[in-house]
Amino acid sequence: MRTSSRIGLLLAAIGLCSGAGTIPPDSPRTGGVRSCWHVSDPDQAIAGCTRMIELALRFDSDIAWVFNSRGNAYLKKNDYANALADFATAMYLNPDFWSAHYNRGLTLYEQERYADAIPDFAWSIAHDAGDTEAFTYRGLAELNSDQYDLAIDDFTSVIRLDPNATWAYFDRGLAYADKGDDDRAILDFSSNIAIDPGSADAYVRRGWSYYNKGSFDKAIEDSNAALMVARTTAEAYDLRGRAYEGRRDYGRAVFDFNAAVYLKPSEGIYYRDRGHAFAAQGKPDDAIKNFNAAIRFDPADAWTYNQRGDALRLKGDYEGALRNFNQAIRLSPDYVSAFEMRGQTYFDKSDPDTAIRDYDSALRLDPKNANVLNRRGNAYLNKGAWDMAIVDYGAAILLKPDAEWLRYNRGLAYAAKGDALRAVQDYDAAIELDPEDAGAFHSRGNAYYDRMDYVLAIADFNRAIQLDPHDEAILRDRGKALQASGADELAVKDLGEAIRLAPADSEAYALRAWSRVKLRDYAGASADYSKIIELDPTATEAFSGRAWAAYRQGDLDRALSDYAAALRIDPLNDLAYGRRSAVWRSRQQYDRALADTIERGK
Repeated sequence: MRTSSRIGLLLAAIGLCSGAGTIPPDSPRTGGVRSCWHVSDPDQAIAGCTRMIELALRFDSDIAWVFNSRGNAYLKKNDYANALADFATAMYLNPDFWSAHYNRGLTLYEQERYADAIPDFAWSIAHDAGDTEAFTYRGLAELNSDQYDLAIDDFTSVIRLDPNATWAYFDRGLAYADKGDDDRAILDFSSNIAIDPGSADAYVRRGWSYYNKGSFDKAIEDSNAALMVARTTAEAYDLRGRAYEGRRDYGRAVFDFNAAVYLKPSEGIYYRDRGHAFAAQGKPDDAIKNFNAAIRFDPADAWTYNQRGDALRLKGDYEGALRNFNQAIRLSPDYVSAFEMRGQTYFDKSDPDTAIRDYDSALRLDPKNANVLNRRGNAYLNKGAWDMAIVDYGAAILLKPDAEWLRYNRGLAYAAKGDALRAVQDYDAAIELDPEDAGAFHSRGNAYYDRMDYVLAIADFNRAIQLDPHDEAILRDRGKALQASGADELAVKDLGEAIRLAPADSEAYALRAWSRVKLRDYAGASADYSKIIELDPTATEAFSGRAWAAYRQGDLDRALSDYAAALRIDPLNDLAYGRRSAVWRSRQQYDRALADTIERGK
């Protein structure tokens, strides 16, 4: 339930409306009036009013105020059923009893029955168009019913009647913020602050509007201002933590979330936010602990299940992640992010078809979600459906034309499809949007390589390495391009550095071995092929390559042994038969050479 910043308004309203309607001073029913209305103890008030009702000679409009007063006493005790019964009786006895309508509206409001409360406040406003409290409560009921424009109209009426009504600026700011109009919300919270600079709530709410706009520095400034006014405002620490997280200053974010948790240890949202910061720091275990605590306090919070699922996904616990995403969807069947992240979990499990079904569900709920379109594109790319991937990336680009990563991903799809020209065009666009993206330079270099434009490929690999000198894949691919351009000595250097960074990269060993063969460094090539075989004893091409290096060194026995190993793994390897035939001829074993030639011909 959204509540006004006007603390105590409800009790004040109850007191103001208790005596609406009067009994003439000479009436015999005035006995016990002080015990019915002027006492602060609601139990005494109920007893006094009940006695007056019991002594009443008749039930008419004169006794209606007694039921109204007793209803107020019941309301103070949160005895809503008896309060509503007394207000109904008061209105039955006196249909024009406006304060009974108002008080019934308050009771319904407290029960969060906002739609039922609105007509009673309207009745009260019709009786007194200057009643700022009735406008305020009707506005709050409308705000809680998501009727933002009507709420704004009512709060505007309050401001017109009382330009210094700080609570009305605050409440109208809430309505604008909930409507998504953070600029107007900021203006209203600023008006509240101008009238009452000591309102910590107004600073916090304005800070949230700045946060929603991505103005994290201003959100931090407002958090600081709120804390200067009220040092123990947990929500101010939470806001500042979220703003620091927006700035990717996760250490400070966690510090502030710690303060919020310390001040309000039973508020699950602060554990949830701290868990999110730990997840962003790459600390999934700490994140999960905090999400667990948040769920203990609020087991119906779908958002936290979703976040815990993602933390488990990042840990590789896909089954645990799926259980959490399933629960999030059970709690909130229209939760787009839960479908999205469940789809990502299936994608991570190498199940792109199931992932696509979840992405489809997410897009049915939110057809213009560029992030989901991108993820579905990734799934199509993963399963080799290049055209479907390109369509999804294209749709996402229309929604987010400045998203560099979407251009990059579509470039990958074009490259996988074999359309190097369009791939280069997308990589060009990605680089224009983010000139510091090493991945885009790397991928464009590969596209140029596929077009056999080795000069441009090497230039892009050079820039990529400047941006990310420790990426072994870029070094390996530059080595490949240098090799293709005939610069084998430079290729060997790049491939050696790639192997140093990734000692288990078989492709880098194979490329370096071939450059060494070309440089007639057969011993070095043989060593590289041996390493590949160590990494993968079924690597047919490595046995064939080492056999060729042995043959060139004159070690015919080793060559024959390795060709035999290659053919045991792949009996249909024509190249191995052809090259072993040459070894047999070198040993003048022409019958065996002929046999291998025949096998190759088959």
